[in-house]
Amino acid sequence: MVKKLLFAAVVLAGVLLLAIAVVFLVDFDSPELGMAVLEKVNETTGVELAVGRYRLNLIRGLELEEVEATTSVPNGSLKAHLDGLILKHRLLPLLTGKVAVKQIVLRRPELELTEGGAKTRQGGKPRANAGRGGAKLGQESPTGEGEPLPAEPGGGLALEISEILIEDGSIRLFREGGQQGTTSIEGIDVLLRDLSFNPRALSLIHALSAEGRLSIDSLSLDGTEVREVSGGMKLENGTLQGQDFAFHTEQGEFHAELAVDFNQIPLGYTLSLRGDPLDVNAIAGSADGGFGPGLLELEAKGFGTDSRGIKGKGVLRLAAGNLPSSPALVGVEKVLGRGISLVGAPYQATDAPFHIESNVLTLERFQLETPQAAIDLNGSVDLDGPLALHLTLRTPREGLVIEEVPAEVLDALTNDEGWVSIPLRVTGTRDEPTVLPDLKALMAGQGTKRLLEQGIKSFFQERPN
Repeated sequence: MVKKLLFAAVVLAGVLLLAIAVVFLVDFDSPELGMAVLEKVNETTGVELAVGRYRLNLIRGLELEEVEATTSVPNGSLKAHLDGLILKHRLLPLLTGKVAVKQIVLRRPELELTEGGAKTRQGGKPRANAGRGGAKLGQESPTGEGEPLPAEPGGGLALEISEILIEDGSIRLFREGGQQGTTSIEGIDVLLRDLSFNPRALSLIHALSAEGRLSIDSLSLDGTEVREVSGGMKLENGTLQGQDFAFHTEQGEFHAELAVDFNQIPLGYTLSLRGDPLDVNAIAGSADGGFGPGLLELEAKGFGTDSRGIKGKGVLRLAAGNLPSSPALVGVEKVLGRGISLVGAPYQATDAPFHIESNVLTLERFQLETPQAAIDLNGSVDLDGPLALHLTLRTPREGLVIEEVPAEVLDALTNDEGWVSIPLRVTGTRDEPTVLPDLKALMAGQGTKRLLEQGIKSFFQERPN
């Protein structure tokens, strides 16, 4: 009798376990609950959602598959495709017939942001067809401040969200008319906590306040590849604060503090950047190496996503090393001819202050000291490629031979210490620079008086600058 009772108990336990497994692990189609989610999201955020399939699992929560979303953002519009949108809930409220969402997970969201041509909804005007109950975007909250994501008082769907997760997202930037921009982001992972929502905000990005972490596998911006981005972030009142961000490029490792303001069109930002150590050879286009490690400091502000909108100032601190075989330096050697060798020469540590504005980097002063020469460099570099640099080389006159410059001209330009200054112009591009003597600078230099005294005029008259 005892054995039969034990056997019956084991069978009953097995049936119960099977039933529990079915209830908690099997997915159920749930179009009604899915429609409730869409209605709640639409009326609360203003985001228009379309969903391919709804599934409910008592452990994992409600999952929306093949989700399409559209919404407006400042000076643009946003389209998104998600493989899955999961609303994880607490189990106990299910006993009262209420799905209390505690966490939202966005799986593989693919976002397309189009700049220009979109109108942002203005505050103070309720959105049409907002649905039943809940707050409408454009209506003022009683306090005028952000509020926790609201909950339904009775049964149904309650959005009491504590976390939002974004897994393996991507972003593409387009211009008005469908032209693809130069910005793309891959492998976005985000964790947001301490969420609150302001129902009277202009757009979703203005409505959401949260803190969390962000990581990105790769980012392409105007031809620059950035990898392994990570840092803290804070969203509040249409602003984003990026805290202690770290990332890598082929030029080196960087740390940054970033503030983005979405309350202006186009968006505005401030940036504090530090690169240490930097591969200056990669920056200068030298494949053989030679330059010592660099340290970059930059303080900047700007607007939009184009490099033409940035304005700032900074300094490049260059450690001692050896002058590499860069295209520009090889061009200088060709102009100077016999009597001087720059490539491979050791140089002393130096600083190079600069400023950037309207897509042009202006080098204020860059001095290099070697045992047999000193180089002063200044001028501008267009970030799209063209160079407009002025280089002055000071070197001992003895043994110096320049085919295009007569020896008597070099003698006239030589100072009392036996050194001669040769001004040069560097144009073209970084990869294909053109280096020529700067004859106007020669005539305006300290050697002009000696040239005139010695009657050496034909050299300049026969060679237009």
